[in-house]
Amino acid sequence: MKENKFTAWVKSHKTELTIAGGVVLTTVSTILLINNLDKVKSLIQKDVGTISIQASNIDNNVPGSPTAEPNHISKIVDVREHFRKLSEGCHPSPEKLAEAARKGIELMDDQTIVDAHTREYVA
Repeated sequence: MKENKFTAWVKSHKTELTIAGGVVLTTVSTILLINNLDKVKSLIQKDVGTISIQASNIDNNVPGSPTAEPNHISKIVDVREHFRKLSEGCHPSPEKLAEAARKGIELMDDQTIVDAHTREYVA
C-alpha cells in the first residue's frame, strides 16, 4: 500500500518530533508550576508538617540499646530467617549445615542461613 506524504514525513522526522514534544511538555509544565507556585509550596509544607508529627510519635528510648540517645529516631525491624550468599572462598559453618539438614534444606557451598533477629536503625 502506498504511503501518503504526511506519513512518510512523520516517519523521517520522528526524532525531531519526539524532541519537540518533550520541549513543549517541559515548557507547559514549567509555566503551570510557576503560575501555581504558592499552591505547590503549601502542599509541600503540609507534607513536611505531617512527617514531623509522625516522627515525633516514635519512642526514642529502646530498652537495652547503647545507641539510643534523645533526639534520635529509631526504627526497629523484625528480620525473618533467610539465606545469605557468602563471599567468594567462604563456606557455611558446620552448625548452619546441621541446622539446614534438620530443616530439610540443602545449602549450596556459598550459602548460609541467617537466623531471624531484630535490627535497629538509628537516624
